[in-house]
Amino acid sequence: MATKRVDFKEALGVLEDLVGNNQMSSFEVLAIKRERNRKSFIRNTGVITRPEMVTEEILEQFKPFRSDLFNKDDFSNLTLDHFEVAGGYVDDYGIPRDVIPIRDHSGELVAFSFRDIRDDYDSDFKYIATPDFDKDRVLYNMHNAKSYGEKLPLILVEGFKSVWRLQSLGLDNCIAIMGSKISEGQVSLLQSFAFEGIIVMLDNDKAGKEGTESIIKWLDKRMPIYPVYITEVNDKGKGLDPSDLLPERLIEYVSYAC
Repeated sequence: MATKRVDFKEALGVLEDLVGNNQMSSFEVLAIKRERNRKSFIRNTGVITRPEMVTEEILEQFKPFRSDLFNKDDFSNLTLDHFEVAGGYVDDYGIPRDVIPIRDHSGELVAFSFRDIRDDYDSDFKYIATPDFDKDRVLYNMHNAKSYGEKLPLILVEGFKSVWRLQSLGLDNCIAIMGSKISEGQVSLLQSFAFEGIIVMLDNDKAGKEGTESIIKWLDKRMPIYPVYITEVNDKGKGLDPSDLLPERLIEYVSYAC
């Protein structure tokens, strides 16, 4: 680029002429450029985990580098863009991760969650979050869902992907605990915004069932509660979560709940 005073794509053309290879597609060219920019961003920015580095500016820098990890789970780019899913983060162990921004009920960016994008990820560290992030006063997507709380029950799920799946089906009144255990602060948020109650639809596993019963105990007589118990399992007998269900089945569960 420097010696020929040309842009990146033209420089690749010069190199191809030199080595006799002109088979590189425009897609490959863009992929190479994207990877180069990603590495440059990581090199210049460093490992972003400190709470003071959770800023809108940093999020914007991450956005161009989202992988296709969640596309493989049938999430469209439109949905992922809506939830500002980004990428290009590399943790202290050199593990590449996509970036999920977490906003509080007012819409303020308060943390990042980082998802290991490798096929052979360690299940114990599949997701990591910004150090010192306290979820006690945060319900994921509440800043978008709260406006529905005066006319509809809010749909309470465990994780990010379940919220995304419901939203992609036109159900914008969904929020996530970010786990199976609800906290006292999260209960307070529900009391502040879920005026028509909640549909509780946690994962089909032991933790999800125990979490549902705990939520019922927390909120009994405080608001209407409509528990949903998913029954589906995969071919290995593992219980499914809402993001795994077929759209029509997911709609059925929500419709039957109340």
